[in-house]
Amino acid sequence: MHMIRAIVIGEGQGGLENLKEYATSVPGLELVASFDNPEKGLHFIEQDPSIRLVFQEVGKPRLNGIPLGRLPLN
Repeated sequence: MHMIRAIVIGEGQGGLENLKEYATSVPGLELVASFDNPEKGLHFIEQDPSIRLVFQEVGKPRLNGIPLGRLPLN
């Protein structure tokens, strides 16, 4: 089975943990990394073209999930 490689980006421990818990429950998904710093998460995506899915909180001050969702993944 081909796994979809994903990361999680959150800006608070509670939100980050919730996203990680959800991501690890999805069949066929490999959670590669999680970040509480949005800039580090974006850098990771740029360095690893195998990432196909990003779980990101919406409405956070440092990096809102809506603009992030508009960025193309490789």
